Amino acid sequence: MTAFKVDFEWEEQGPIRLDTDGKVAFPRRMPIAAGVYRFRLTGVGQSAVYIGETVNLRQRMAGYRNPGPTQPTNKRMNARLREHLAADGRVQLSMARRVAIVAGERVIEERLDHTPQRRLVENLALIEADAEGIDQIENL
Repeated sequence: MTAFKVDFEWEEQGPIRLDTDGKVAFPRRMPIAAGVYRFRLTGVGQSAVYIGETVNLRQRMAGYRNPGPTQPTNKRMNARLREHLAADGRVQLSMARRVAIVAGERVIEERLDHTPQRRLVENLALIEADAEGIDQIENL
């Protein structure tokens, strides 16, 4: 049986805030690229994280900022982020970087545009959050 090892690091992107119109504002313009991301919510009584994956980070963050009528997850997360920030909570955006997958002696190229690899990292991030003792872990 081949042994597998997966490593990744979170790269902080900065805080998410509310702009002057009360809309969710991200710390920087996201790349048009696939990735795994994390919102860490702190400062209002409990710790929470939302972990997601996408084929297009820029489009996904735009969906959280301006959710469409047929996007229930984007609408729910937009409301959650706005409510948390309005209550003086903090939200930090991070992205998975330096992903390394090793199968036996073979290093597999990092390809977060490849759905199985992206979902593997997403699921490991959920396990990591649970191991850290995060009060609330969201994924869908």
